[in-house]
Amino acid sequence: MPRWLMMRSARRRPPRGTRADRERRMRPHAASGRDLIDQLPPEQVAPDGTVEPIDAAFGAIVATIGARLRCEMRTLSADTCRRDARWRVDLHGCEQVNMCGQHKSAWVREMRAQEGNPRCAHCGHEFDSLDDAVRITAI
Repeated sequence: MPRWLMMRSARRRPPRGTRADRERRMRPHAASGRDLIDQLPPEQVAPDGTVEPIDAAFGAIVATIGARLRCEMRTLSADTCRRDARWRVDLHGCEQVNMCGQHKSAWVREMRAQEGNPRCAHCGHEFDSLDDAVRITAI
């Protein structure tokens, strides 16, 4: 028997529930356009009550120009690191992460300590060296 079939047959079906539960699940979840506009900050809505998505996106980008780029690594308490990111780590295109100096050093030390050729956890490609698999750039 194929593995995907065994995994599929091992799943339990959720309880069906009452008729009211089924009808509630069948209702559309999307809010009306007016409801979505009401959720936007007032500065993103024109006086006539319309909104341009491109203008809203551009406004959000401009508002974050002066913001500091933070480290994206998790700490031991499962929070995001509070330090500023100083390094951009590119895992050959499969993933990119902004890291502070401490997390970058710890990550490189851990990767170099592993035995054998590095293998990507995302695509499975095996590389000859860590330098072939990763590009680290100062921000």
